[in-house]
Amino acid sequence: MRRLFVLVLVLGLCAVLAGAALAVLPPGGTFTDDDGNIHEPNIEAIAAESITKGCNPPTNDLYCPSATVTRGQMAAFLVRALDLPATGSDFFTDDNDSIFEADINRLAASGITKGCNPPANTLYCPDGRVTRGQMAAFLVRAMGYTDNGGGNLFTDDDDSIFEADIDRLGTAGVTKGCNPPTNDRYCPDDYVLRDQMASFLARALNLTPITPPPPTSSTTTTTTTSTTLPSTSHPQSGDGWEFIGCTNPTGTCEYLRSAGESELWMDGSMTPDGYCAIQDPVEPWKCAYWWDEWQLYWYDSNDDQVPSVCHYIYEDGWLVGYTCNVPITTVPIDEYRGVLCRTEFPSSACVETLEEFYFKVTG
Repeated sequence: MRRLFVLVLVLGLCAVLAGAALAVLPPGGTFTDDDGNIHEPNIEAIAAESITKGCNPPTNDLYCPSATVTRGQMAAFLVRALDLPATGSDFFTDDNDSIFEADINRLAASGITKGCNPPANTLYCPDGRVTRGQMAAFLVRAMGYTDNGGGNLFTDDDDSIFEADIDRLGTAGVTKGCNPPTNDRYCPDDYVLRDQMASFLARALNLTPITPPPPTSSTTTTTTTSTTLPSTSHPQSGDGWEFIGCTNPTGTCEYLRSAGESELWMDGSMTPDGYCAIQDPVEPWKCAYWWDEWQLYWYDSNDDQVPSVCHYIYEDGWLVGYTCNVPITTVPIDEYRGVLCRTEFPSSACVETLEEFYFKVTG
């Protein structure tokens, strides 16, 4: 009877502590930019385990749910999730300047990563973006999954080197597929987003999703119809694009009409996910890609299309960036919106908006 009482007491205490842990979450939760995201409960679950700290140190009130996961970040996620031990070994030559070097070495020492340039595997490519296929390999090695459920769980990974890992991940219940509700596809070449990564990790670790209190009116993130993007969401440079020669360094770029034309520069990381025909194994953001499966359209404030011209920049055969220009000598003084669209060849119609850019023409 005493043992039963102690067990009940312990369980009761655990329930109280769990309730207290949930109670300390502020309205809207740990982060301000994931309210309403379907992955938010899993984001809170990995935050509660200190697996994620946020994406804007030192404040760390943002999670950046739609940002892609880099290989360096992946190392940090797994090191924190599995509490991997430190090591004195230095496995790779290209991560000396990475803030994730210690995590990368721990990951390699644990046998979870082998590198990114087989067979030498002297490189880790810490800034490379993680595909869903690569993520499957990371998690399968990390969690030791062996059951493939008979294999061939998905229809679109037969040519992927990660097919065996994908089948094991699916059998373990960590992935459900990428085309609900059918979920017969895995999309192995798509990049993993940070919100998706939270759900993958939460399922792999059997974490209980945590639903935060609803945001109050003061914490609710509202969607603005203004064509001015906050500089905190899209800085003038640093996230793959930059307006050249504008007079306003952040937010909406301003051009004098006498400047002749606007110039938007984008690096190869802006290429739509999965659009690389061939990917550079050392610098994955460089690629040869299907140029006819995306379009950049410009519109004025009346949503009338404005002509533009794009130029492509290649380095040793790889696409490394492109510039798009809009002639502004004769256009009205106005705000203009650029839409990077996914299309479905041979049609050039916009199927999905991948990114938006804004600039203003002044007198």
